[in-house]
Amino acid sequence: MPIKSSIREIKRYRSAYLFISPFYILYGIFGAFPLIYALILSFHNYSGGPWEFVGIGNYRDLFDDEVFWITLKNTGIYWLLHVPPITFIAAIMAFVLNSQFVKYRHVFQLIYILPYVTSAVAVGIVFSILFDESLGLINAGLTSLGLPGVPWLSESLSKVTVAIVVNWKWIGYNMLLILAGLQNIPLELYDAATIDGANNFQIFWRITVPLVTPVLLFCAIMSTIGSFNLFTEPFIVTQGGPAFSSYTFGIYLYNIAFQYYRLGYAASLGFVMFILIFIASFIQMKIFTPRY
Repeated sequence: MPIKSSIREIKRYRSAYLFISPFYILYGIFGAFPLIYALILSFHNYSGGPWEFVGIGNYRDLFDDEVFWITLKNTGIYWLLHVPPITFIAAIMAFVLNSQFVKYRHVFQLIYILPYVTSAVAVGIVFSILFDESLGLINAGLTSLGLPGVPWLSESLSKVTVAIVVNWKWIGYNMLLILAGLQNIPLELYDAATIDGANNFQIFWRITVPLVTPVLLFCAIMSTIGSFNLFTEPFIVTQGGPAFSSYTFGIYLYNIAFQYYRLGYAASLGFVMFILIFIASFIQMKIFTPRY
C-alpha cells in the first residue's frame, strides 16, 4: 500500500525528517494556519464579537463596493506606470553595466542598490517633502528656472508621484537581478556565434534575449505583485488621496480591517487580491513562454 510504504520511508529517514521539521512546524504555525484561518474568516462577518456566517456575502458586497473598483482601476494604472518602465529601464542599465567598457562596475552597483535597502518610510517622508507643492525642493527648482510649479500631490498627478517614488526605489534591485542573469550566460555561446558569422544584433536577439527572458519574467511578476501590494509609499506620500486618487489595495485592506474592524470583509478582499495577482502573473508567463 502507498500509505504503508510512505510510513516505512518516514521511519527509515526519521533523522532527516527530524532535522527539517522546524521549517514545516514554523510554516504551519505562521503560514498555513493564518491562511486557512483567513479563508474561513472571509465567509463570516466578524468585528471582534461573535462570528456570523454569511457565505459568499462578503465577496458579493465587495464587488458592489464602489471603492473596490476605484482601487482596482488605480492598481491597473500603477501597473502600467511601474512594471513596464521599471523592467525596461532596469534591463538597459544592466546591459550597460555588463559591457566591457564600463569601469568601476561595483561602485555603480552599490549606488543603484542603495534606494532598495533604504527604509520605505524614510523614502516616503523625504519624497513627500520634495514633492510638496508650496515648500517642496522640486517646485522651488522649477520656480528658479522660471517654470511654474507642478501640483505633484493633486488628484490628477498623485499616482504619477507615487510611481516615481516606487520606481526610484526598485529599479536598482531589478537591475542587479538582470545583470546577474546576463553574467550567467556562458561566454562560449557568444564565441561560437561569432565564429559562425553572427553579427552583434543576431547575437543579442538569438542568444542574450532568450537566455535572459526568465529573469525578465521574474522581475515582471515580482513587480506585478508589488503593484498590488503597494502600501508604504502611497500611505506616507499621499495617504491614498486626494479623493481616492492614489488608493491601493494595501491601504484599502488596512482601513477596512483596522479602522472599520470589518475583518471578514478584509479577508475576502485579500483573497480576491490573490486571485487577481495569480491571473496577472499567469498571463505574463503565457506571454513570455514562447521565448524559452
